[in-house]
Amino acid sequence: MGNQVIVIIDVQKDFTGTDSPYARRHGSIHAIRQATTLIQQLLDTPKDTPFLVTQSAYRPNQFGPGLSMCIPGTPGHDLDLQLNTPHTIVVKNEHSCFTAPDFIRYLQDHQIDTLLLCGLLAEYCVKQTALDALNQGYKIILLQDYISTGDDVQERKMQTLQALQQRGAIIQ
Repeated sequence: MGNQVIVIIDVQKDFTGTDSPYARRHGSIHAIRQATTLIQQLLDTPKDTPFLVTQSAYRPNQFGPGLSMCIPGTPGHDLDLQLNTPHTIVVKNEHSCFTAPDFIRYLQDHQIDTLLLCGLLAEYCVKQTALDALNQGYKIILLQDYISTGDDVQERKMQTLQALQQRGAIIQ
């Protein structure tokens, strides 16, 4: 087996907060809260595999009018994790982690060939990162219980995971 990294995508307060813009838009985020708890437990368990944590830094209304989330300088931009274990944080400005030069540099510098993906949101950032990774020849393992989206759109998560599995990702 080659070198692998656990990529924790966008566990930020604008997605995880019960009064966040995302929660207000989707009504309930129980599944997101559950995944966040599992991700925190993963972080708190000693591992030989390193953690690479991504944090979105979007522009106001980047994805359309009224869709301002994860804006630097706002409370919702903050990560909703206790990072007590060694990790690297990479800031990105688009859905895919591969749009961040520091992300690509980390993978190259550490000769990573396998990405274990978890985080938020399944149908956007996790999906686009997985697709870009698969297109570049990386092995992708999707940590299913550690990936989430809004309660009202859980079918998107399942559709996304199935589509990625058909493209070669492994669901674990």
